[in-house]
Amino acid sequence: MHCAYCGGQNPEDARFCAHCARSLQPASAAGTPPPAQPVPPGQPDRVPLTGDPIDPPPGPGGAPPPAAPTGAPYTCAVCGYVLGPFDQACARCKTPRGMRVDPAAAMPGTYMPVPGLEAGMVNTSGARSTVPEDVKRGWNWGGCTLGCFWALAMRMPLWALAALVSGFCALLSIPLAIFLGIKGNELAWQNRHFESVEQFRAVQRAWAIWGVSVTIIATVLYLVFFIISIAAGNLR
Repeated sequence: MHCAYCGGQNPEDARFCAHCARSLQPASAAGTPPPAQPVPPGQPDRVPLTGDPIDPPPGPGGAPPPAAPTGAPYTCAVCGYVLGPFDQACARCKTPRGMRVDPAAAMPGTYMPVPGLEAGMVNTSGARSTVPEDVKRGWNWGGCTLGCFWALAMRMPLWALAALVSGFCALLSIPLAIFLGIKGNELAWQNRHFESVEQFRAVQRAWAIWGVSVTIIATVLYLVFFIISIAAGNLR
C-alpha cells in the first residue's frame, strides 16, 4: 500500500508508514487523534525510525541538501516503484531517477530521459545516456596523462586495460591519450555517477592537477637522466 501523505510504498499489513511514520489506517479506524502538542524549537516534529534521519545528508562540500521535488511522488518509469524525495535511483530495478530504458540503444542497460520531466530533476551521470553540453566541453587532462588509473576511477575497466596495454607501445599510447583527452569528459559522465555537474568538474580538476604534475616530474627526471647519460658517455 502507498502512504497518503508521502507516497511511500509499505507492506500491506503495515500500520505506520516506514518513510514518514504517519498512520496508514483510515481516520475512522484509527480513531480521533489526540490534540497535537507544541514542538520545542529545534526538535523534530516526529519520532525518527531506525536509519531514517530527519534531515537529508548535506550536499558536496557541505552545501545545503537539494530541495525535495514538489507535487506528486515520483514513480519509476520502468517498474512503477515509488521513490522517496531524495532517492536518485529506483530501489527495485536500479533505474536512475527521471530515466527510462532506451529501446533504440544497441547496448543493454542504456537509459534515456523521461519526456516531460524538468531538466533539473534528471541526473544522467552513470546511466550511459545523454551527456550535458557543458560537460562535453573541455580537454580531460586526467584521462590524457593518467589513462589507466583515471579509467579505473571512472568505472571503465576495459579502457583501463587498453591504456595499460598501450603503455608498452608509443604508436598506441599517444593516439589513446589524445582520444581520452577529447572524449574523457563524456566517457566519465556516462560510466560513473556524480551528484552534480559541479562535483564532476571538481573530480576532473583534481585528476588534471595530478596528471599534469606527474607528467612534469616524469619529464624532468627523464631529461636529467638523459643529460647524465650523455655526460657519462663523454667522459669515457
